[in-house]
Amino acid sequence: MSKMKEIAIMLEELEIALKQHDWGYQYSDDHRVWSRGQSQRRAITAQIKELENLGFAKEARILVDRYKEVE
Repeated sequence: MSKMKEIAIMLEELEIALKQHDWGYQYSDDHRVWSRGQSQRRAITAQIKELENLGFAKEARILVDRYKEVE
């Protein structure tokens, strides 16, 4: 698989994770909801770091800005 195809897949996976993330998880009284949100947040952060390390920080930031709700 070409490197650009791998990057495209990584960006697509990040977009899916951002769409599915519960951006208000930290306000939940349910610890399970909070824990799941924390886990999702860590996974998203790791995906972003990986893309940044590959030189795709701008593309990752565009996706984050598109899906991140105001906290």
